[in-house]
Amino acid sequence: MKSNHFVTRLSLPYFSLFLAACMFFFTACEPQEQIVELAEEEVEMVLLEAEVEESFEDVSQIGIEAVEMTDRSASARTMTSSNSFLTLTQNSGCPTITHDSVNKVITVDFGTSCTGPNGVVRSGKVIVTYTKRLYIPGAVLNISLDNYTVNGKQIEGSKTIKNMMSSFQDNISLRVTLQGGKITCPDSTFATRDFTRTRTWVRGANPLQDEFHVDGGIMGQRFNGNQYSCNIISTLIYKRKCRIQGIHIPVQGIKLIKRTGKPNVLVDFGDGQCDKLVTVTVNGSSQVITIGN
Repeated sequence: MKSNHFVTRLSLPYFSLFLAACMFFFTACEPQEQIVELAEEEVEMVLLEAEVEESFEDVSQIGIEAVEMTDRSASARTMTSSNSFLTLTQNSGCPTITHDSVNKVITVDFGTSCTGPNGVVRSGKVIVTYTKRLYIPGAVLNISLDNYTVNGKQIEGSKTIKNMMSSFQDNISLRVTLQGGKITCPDSTFATRDFTRTRTWVRGANPLQDEFHVDGGIMGQRFNGNQYSCNIISTLIYKRKCRIQGIHIPVQGIKLIKRTGKPNVLVDFGDGQCDKLVTVTVNGSSQVITIGN
């Protein structure tokens, strides 16, 4: 009864003032998310950086899957269109994969035009030379490109992937080196990058469960000619099940892009969900953007 009496007495103009004060108090104390549109240049830089990263990651995945697809050993895993992007792409009639088992060379030939299930158009060849199957300790896989293009952009460079393990393990530590990495657009602008990074291949019983955890940094040049560096500050995680869905970017992890004379850019790929959303932060201001193919 006392409480009802109290409310009744404040139910006139004073009660309105009381409510307003309460609303102000709780609003002022509650953290407010700052929504700020980043500069167009910064968003564009993140999108193009993601495109470059995606292109060279795609080359690694093609090489690794090509070796798996041609594995006829007793321990080989079954590669199907449900767990291998390269096998899924073959459903469209391309690419042609040839295996020279004597010289241990696999050629993935996309011809003059090969449209994948997600609308990505590739052409040219990805050539893989290997010493042993990549899951075997000490194995080395070399990837070279022959007039290889993705959506009209020419991709150049050579990759070396080495198994650094001394014994068989489910999680395989790989050292990945990219030399002469370059992407050239039809208008002749280009971006470059080189790196040596650590890559952990977390293998599942089913290839669809595989994850690739990437650590390290890169040095490169953007399409506008500016130099930059990029460090992974929280392990980037790629999931094969996401790749099957057309998600070729990391789905977890954080990287820091450093630019001369400009603020650093933090790129957060999320919590492991198969999506193309990333959170970009510059000077404390954040924006969620979608990374395209």
